[in-house]
Amino acid sequence: MSSYYSHHQGGGGGGSNRGPHYSANSYPSYPNYGYTTDSHHEMSEYNGKGTYSSRGSKDNVYSPYDSAIGISGGASHHVRTSSMAYGNGSRARAPPPPVDYEDEEEDRGHWGSKAEFLLSCIGFSVGIGNVWRFPYLAYSNGGGAFLLPYVILLIFVGKPLYYMETAMGQFSRTSSLHVWRCAPIMQGVGYAMIVLSLIVAIYYNVIMAYSIIYIGASFTGIANELPWTYCEWLLTPEIKGDHLLIQNLNIIIVMIIITFSSSFQEKRGELSSTSSYDFNAPMLSHSQDILANECREWWGADENCVVVSNVTDKSFVGLARCRPTLGITENCTKFQTSSEQFWEKYVLNITDGLGEFGDLGGFKYDLPLALLLSWIVVFLCLMKGVKSSGKVVYFTATFPYLILIALLVQGCLLPGAAEGLAYLFIPDFSKLLTVNPWIKAAEQMFFSLGISWGGLMMFGSYNKFHNRIDYDAAFVSVVDFCTSLIASVVIFSVLGFLAKELDVPVADVAKGGQGLAFVVYPEALARLPLPWLWAVLFFFMLFLLGLDSEFALLETVLTILYDGVPFFRRNKVKTTFVACSCCFLLGLPCVSFSGQFVLDIMDTYGAGFAVLWTAFWEVAGLMWVYGVMNVCKDFKLMLGSEPGWYWKICWAVISPIFLVVIFLTGIFTWEEHKYSDVVPYPSWASSIGWFLVALSAIQIPLWAIITTIHYAIKGKLSQVIKPTSAWGPGDKAVRRAILDEQSGIARTGKYTYDNDAMTYNYHM
Repeated sequence: MSSYYSHHQGGGGGGSNRGPHYSANSYPSYPNYGYTTDSHHEMSEYNGKGTYSSRGSKDNVYSPYDSAIGISGGASHHVRTSSMAYGNGSRARAPPPPVDYEDEEEDRGHWGSKAEFLLSCIGFSVGIGNVWRFPYLAYSNGGGAFLLPYVILLIFVGKPLYYMETAMGQFSRTSSLHVWRCAPIMQGVGYAMIVLSLIVAIYYNVIMAYSIIYIGASFTGIANELPWTYCEWLLTPEIKGDHLLIQNLNIIIVMIIITFSSSFQEKRGELSSTSSYDFNAPMLSHSQDILANECREWWGADENCVVVSNVTDKSFVGLARCRPTLGITENCTKFQTSSEQFWEKYVLNITDGLGEFGDLGGFKYDLPLALLLSWIVVFLCLMKGVKSSGKVVYFTATFPYLILIALLVQGCLLPGAAEGLAYLFIPDFSKLLTVNPWIKAAEQMFFSLGISWGGLMMFGSYNKFHNRIDYDAAFVSVVDFCTSLIASVVIFSVLGFLAKELDVPVADVAKGGQGLAFVVYPEALARLPLPWLWAVLFFFMLFLLGLDSEFALLETVLTILYDGVPFFRRNKVKTTFVACSCCFLLGLPCVSFSGQFVLDIMDTYGAGFAVLWTAFWEVAGLMWVYGVMNVCKDFKLMLGSEPGWYWKICWAVISPIFLVVIFLTGIFTWEEHKYSDVVPYPSWASSIGWFLVALSAIQIPLWAIITTIHYAIKGKLSQVIKPTSAWGPGDKAVRRAILDEQSGIARTGKYTYDNDAMTYNYHM
């Protein structure tokens, strides 16, 4: 079979915002699918009544198909057809009735405008991962020691793969599963993407639920202070006079570590009759429960910590505080800021760790309800597919920047902010020689940009065929990085401020981990005018960021169902409802008292390590199995010019090497994960984490074996690495125009003829 591009080396240059222009002989050389033509031609046109009508040879032919793919109207096609015979030698018969492919495209859905696509991509890539995940990974991995590897990987891996994924989706107009018709043996990559997207979709809404809780708590600050700006701590007669000092600091809780009787430890919130402590400190009514049930215990201190009975000034607080980076871990008090206490003790009511298998410690009523509310919002936005979500992103993808910019200005003006920013931007070169910052930077890059999750292919598949996706990919990847940088500047400027106030290193201000954003951002919000209003707006913004990303994650799974099973496409509302309901139920363990540990395992294993494996096989499948030159020729047909050498080298060489080195190094240097690098997990929890990794990773070899066996049984084993007959340009107007030109057929009616036998084995 002749090559698709055997007669298409020169291409069609020229610039047009509608796509490339092709001359009369510039179409790729498709084989004749089901029919042949005589050497002498006369223009033949289907008249819609089952017959062809002829036109004179001197007519210049310009059909709507030419317009559809950007053929210059000035090209004169003197095409005359005296007769047309089908491949079986019979005389031409009337073609089948017209098929309205506009309706078919409408059923699948498409973006209402280019802006919807760009904003959806920005909403997907610029999400909670930028505001929530990027800063805590940077904080946990040395700040600048994390940022520098991230930039390097973004240039040589992230940006090229972002372009590759969105362009492949746009070219084929298929989901992340069906795009592997180009290399059937690699279709397991599509299934791995589905699993990854589903895992993240389940716990991503939990972050949105946290935001809902904070929105509700922020409204209590209308009449009083924001609840995370103070803690009604236990006042003894000796230190009542220092209450004003702590209120003025307004950023820390000085917890008095006292020895309670065993009965108090058994009944939290109750004092033994022999206690001599004074608990008559003034407090707001809505904090009574927090005081009684949450605050009367040691804040993580052990028997070696000093009982602080008197606090006279800030320097004493700094000296008494544990500072692990300086080796001060004993005979010290593990002070926590009020926002950290609010996060752990009120929002999460977190346990000390995971116990026996299945013991989640119970539930607070508010978090499951918040999770339910977030899934209801997702359902309402997705039930009509991209037609509904595409409109929502006009607001959800732009509003967050207003809040981030306000926090950026406020954070940079805080005293001590420079110390935090130095921690972010000045790398510790000794850490750069370790593998962990590189692994975490790679994981975050894929998480943030959405590479190897399937969402980018899905978004691209709803584009017009000739959309300049190369420009879009470059724009979105830059916006994504800038957003991560802005969010990190906000976080680290506040961390620097807290470090100055507490007189501790930046690295010791707060725990790392998923909760960092919910500890540091509230501290920044408390220092803005009308803090309750800014808090409401910020956490609403965080909810919107999660909503954008949730659209893509769940729509990736739904699009595969819609493309593969017509029943699901016809019943989008019901399908979306069932999917959202199942995800809600599966996410309930994440909102239990031990839910933060469950979420940490899902995020570390299911969304971290596994994506590196999937990404390597994705780029290997497209660039090594299907072939980098075939990919470039596809993009040339779509965009009018081949990708440059930067793209080709990154796709075929640099990106795969980076990925395989990071992945293998991570395997051989792996250490058991701990929550916030402190709390170890039981063996059963680690086993579940590795099960999540295997659940996605196994899809690639499993489906490679299944596909190979299937082709071997058919006696077509050599075809397992070649494109299937269904592969080709997803735009049907482009397909017909190419075949018409190749076969000598020119028609002026729009979508009036379609041959079901048309196939696109053009790379074989």
